[in-house]
Amino acid sequence: MSTDGPRHPLTTREGWNAFVSRPTLPEPPRLLAAADLERLDPDERDLYNYARMDYHSELNLVATPDIRKITTTGEKLIIGNRGKQLGRRGLIVSGPPAPASPPPSPGSGRSTRSAPSGGSRAAPGASRSST
Repeated sequence: MSTDGPRHPLTTREGWNAFVSRPTLPEPPRLLAAADLERLDPDERDLYNYARMDYHSELNLVATPDIRKITTTGEKLIIGNRGKQLGRRGLIVSGPPAPASPPPSPGSGRSTRSAPSGGSRAAPGASRSST
């Protein structure tokens, strides 16, 4: 588990800057034998599982053709959205992950930084839904 200070969400400037400027990956957690896992109480097991999930969530993405396409499309959208006040375009990545492939993570945006937008405006009477 990371103990290097508070972790800000990636949606904040502090969180994103910490994410993109981190020079190295965290150390992998020690893998416990099956007998050692059985001896853990529920709280210790939760901490152990959290440390493993935390480590795996920090791994880099493999540059598959799909990831390269998503990254390139995202970079083009960010550039195209600069300075626009209304009608910003977004990117939705959907579909089931391929076998043995993790779902996309924030690492796909590590190479691109963008200024926070001032929010979006909906046309009068338009319905808005959160995703």
